[in-house]
Amino acid sequence: MVTPGNGRGDDRGQLVVIAALMIALTVLGSVVLLNSVHSSPEVAVSSDASSLAETERSTMELRDELRTAFLAINASDIATNDNRVAFVDQQYFKTVVETFGTEYNELLTSDRAMVVNATYNDSAAVEGAIVSHTGSTSLSGTQRLLENAAGEAPLVSVNATLGPTEEVALEFNDTDAGTRFLNVTNSDVEFDGTEKCDFTSSPSTRSVQLQFYNGTGQIETKNHYCGSATIDYGDFNNVTLHNSADINGSTIEISAVEADCGASGVDCVDKSGIDLMPTFILKTADPSVTYEGNITVFEVTDS
Repeated sequence: MVTPGNGRGDDRGQLVVIAALMIALTVLGSVVLLNSVHSSPEVAVSSDASSLAETERSTMELRDELRTAFLAINASDIATNDNRVAFVDQQYFKTVVETFGTEYNELLTSDRAMVVNATYNDSAAVEGAIVSHTGSTSLSGTQRLLENAAGEAPLVSVNATLGPTEEVALEFNDTDAGTRFLNVTNSDVEFDGTEKCDFTSSPSTRSVQLQFYNGTGQIETKNHYCGSATIDYGDFNNVTLHNSADINGSTIEISAVEADCGASGVDCVDKSGIDLMPTFILKTADPSVTYEGNITVFEVTDS
């Protein structure tokens, strides 16, 4: 037989239950708070890292787009101006970059919470001379391409179709320390006597392409790729072309800082006010990361 209580025991039991619930909620709240304290920095770090990666990606994309814009501007001083020659008029390029920057920013912000501002830094312009042989005419013999250079070559580009006995040789003449040769044949590429790429065979004809930005670049043919290579031109003053045969269909483009055009039949520009290697002031920002720095069209990175 169960005897009903007087109510005081029940009240006491309810108080115990309520107190236990309050303690449990307090402990649970403390755990949640501690977890949020520990996890918040990690979330912030993760967010910042993601924003930084996105900013770096956008920076490299913009650099590549600006390089394309730089090369796409036709040079009216070159006889065959339908080719992309690597120099610009500083004043004209300013307006190009302003227009491009506005359009690029509108495209970028359509799918990313990011603001980008690119400004052409004409005060850092690199003046000099650039030669451009387009391949539409024959090129033979020995010709002085550039002279009075300051020992820097922003761009050296060769695209040559060569037979077994043909060669394109570029002489970088240092008046104090002698000469260094870049030799391109259909079996290999050498610089200053050191082999940079070996094609392992000598077919009847072979097209060889090499392109170097400030001494760093790549060498390749249809069936060979030699990866990244570096060459040191030395403190050269003059660049002279030596051809072992009459070569038609090859293209050569070389720019040199503070240089003048040599006495050759190759198209050349050395007027004041040009820029061989534009520099840009780049600013990018999203809600988490802000980046500001300088980039150049021929900047070499691991990206």
